[in-house]
Amino acid sequence: MLLAVKAGQKHLGSQTDFQKLDNYYLRHRLSNSNLMSWRQENKKGSLQDNPVSASDGDMMIAQALLEADKVWPGHGYKAQAFKLISDIKKLESNRSAKIITVGNWANKKSHFYNVMRTSDVMPEAFEEFYQATGDHSWIEIKSQMLTYLQQLSSQHKTGLVPDFAWISRQKQASPAKANDVATKDDGNYSANACRVLMLLAASNDKEANNIVKKMLKFFKQKE
Repeated sequence: MLLAVKAGQKHLGSQTDFQKLDNYYLRHRLSNSNLMSWRQENKKGSLQDNPVSASDGDMMIAQALLEADKVWPGHGYKAQAFKLISDIKKLESNRSAKIITVGNWANKKSHFYNVMRTSDVMPEAFEEFYQATGDHSWIEIKSQMLTYLQQLSSQHKTGLVPDFAWISRQKQASPAKANDVATKDDGNYSANACRVLMLLAASNDKEANNIVKKMLKFFKQKE
């Protein structure tokens, strides 16, 4: 959806293209919320929704809807975005740690309530949510999640961060161990963390830029 909006901004894509993707999102929302099922599986010829969400996907959808309203106003995209942003805050955030959780399944009753996925640190999205809603808690989440990411970056001379981290009551981030959350690479720079550079580079935040520069310096040395 984000790519479709960016294409539309450059007159390389149409509102019809975006609407097809939006329709898919609308058809696969979880019951009683505006969050999207994180995966659809083809079982016996029909698509079946996985019954939980993934916060990174929901945030990107909300961001795309806000942008789509600017490119193609009058289609209700902003209203959709507001509903989704509200549910992200309500169902996919840990307000004590000031983080976005990994999904609606990682609630207060879950062992994973204090897990942060590093690719959920999306400063540009948080800034856009604040600008759209006026809700300052999005700025607080942006600031705190960047602080956790900086803590992780400073723990290694390469600046590389792990896929997942645990957040302590003292608001300290530490890398997950193998198979703590999803795979043997939970504590490594892997399938989730590889998106961090892209997600931070879009922001003008000084702390985000420092994290990016440290990682890029490491990669440049590997040329």
